[in-house]
Amino acid sequence: MFGPELKARCLRENHPLRLQYAHFSQVADCKLRKSSWIAQFHGWQHICRAVINTDEVGFAMAKYLVTGAAGYIGQRLVHKLLLQGHKIVAVDAGPIESLESLSDSSRGKLELYRTDLSDKAWLSTAMAGVDLCFHLASKGNEEFQHYLPVERQQEDHQVLFNGESFIDALSQSLNVFEVAARADNTPVIFPSCDSVYGPNITYPLTENTCPMPISARGLYKYQVEQYARHFNLRYGLPVTALRLFNVYGMWQDEWQGDVISRFCQAVLNQQPVTLFGNGEQERDFIHMDDVVQGFIKAGRAGFSGFNVFNLCTSEGTSLNRLLDIISSLQGRPMQRNYEPHRSGDLNSAIGCNLKAQRQISFRAEIPIAEGLRQVLKEAGAITLQKAV
Repeated sequence: MFGPELKARCLRENHPLRLQYAHFSQVADCKLRKSSWIAQFHGWQHICRAVINTDEVGFAMAKYLVTGAAGYIGQRLVHKLLLQGHKIVAVDAGPIESLESLSDSSRGKLELYRTDLSDKAWLSTAMAGVDLCFHLASKGNEEFQHYLPVERQQEDHQVLFNGESFIDALSQSLNVFEVAARADNTPVIFPSCDSVYGPNITYPLTENTCPMPISARGLYKYQVEQYARHFNLRYGLPVTALRLFNVYGMWQDEWQGDVISRFCQAVLNQQPVTLFGNGEQERDFIHMDDVVQGFIKAGRAGFSGFNVFNLCTSEGTSLNRLLDIISSLQGRPMQRNYEPHRSGDLNSAIGCNLKAQRQISFRAEIPIAEGLRQVLKEAGAITLQKAV
């Protein structure tokens, strides 16, 4: 199964999994007959399975389970993986009509299911034969807010401690980890977020920065990270958390809840924009196409432990600068209304992606001006080719 021919092929042809296979082979060469031991070796059997299913040198054909597949990022990830020729088991608790067109053109490589993740028996069936799980299912921003203004503190408190959203979301992630651990430690990659850092004064925010979440969403994501670490330490489950910063971009017809979508919607409707404070708050905005590439690169890395990476651009853009770029692309100024600063809003939240660059070869490729032009274009707006 792991003979010298396959080993030589991986190492000779610059295969993206060559380093992981080389590491595995050093340990497994003397234990090939102990299949039970191999099945517990932190998911390496899934890497080797992907290598065996390679149709052409350097391109590993794999089977992925994607939860939250009809979501903001999930649709784009499923689309990209299908273009690369992989098989996908896509599940979402919400409407999946947006994925049906992909299913029609996938030549049988896409399986669609509408269900939640509370049924562990069904989840076990879906996980069978899967090389890796992209666990994207989560509550939306309307239930887990990134920041906590005074007027929403009581509402946020109810969601966090008395409502069902927090517990339901956490229990579904635990189900995924448990089923993946039972399925020969199928590797799991899931999105965390920059809200875990909270009101941190560290600049830039690195993976070693001490988390101090103050919002329900930040606390939820940080708890999922800690449970993922537990499953790795206790059961050897390979888990990677990708801390996403301010993701933007359009995929579905309706507008999303991020600040860039709201700004673009305002300019297209010729409405004023309200800014809290002086508008110089800086955020690290990353296009969702770059985020999808980050997920794919993390999946190819084949990590065996618990890992955390920032997916960001490492560049800050102020809200005033965002509006300047949008105005420039539209060729007309935007009216701005400035309101007093809100308690809980952060002045700066800029990440550092050096670890992701070094370990998964990730680098954000889409500049903010180009990303904004794409958003406006996909919304049907006529834009200038380049922002002034």
